[in-house]
Amino acid sequence: MTPDMVTELLRNLYSASGGSVPPTAVASAIAGLMWNEQFQSAWDSAFKTADAVVARGGSDDEISEAFNNAFAEGLGWTRGDFDRFLDENNLTRDNARQYQDGVDLWDWMVRRR
Repeated sequence: MTPDMVTELLRNLYSASGGSVPPTAVASAIAGLMWNEQFQSAWDSAFKTADAVVARGGSDDEISEAFNNAFAEGLGWTRGDFDRFLDENNLTRDNARQYQDGVDLWDWMVRRR
């Protein structure tokens, strides 16, 4: 997120509210956008890394390992943090689809972190 994007976000919040934006709303909006930017960057990096493993003929386990390592690193987490996140939320290949619809990730992050 560039400084210009943050400035535009603040301007839009101020204009939309008629000039009375609570500081917590501004902080929450900026934090949400920054988290989204970091998440998207981590996701892109993980896919590129996994794609490179696919291109060299890696196994499913090697591809999964490369993706998970790159994704965790992109979020600024250790691999242990990432594994703990998967375990605590029961995210496996078989049941991860349940989180695809109807989950407010921002709400989850605020409540859990």
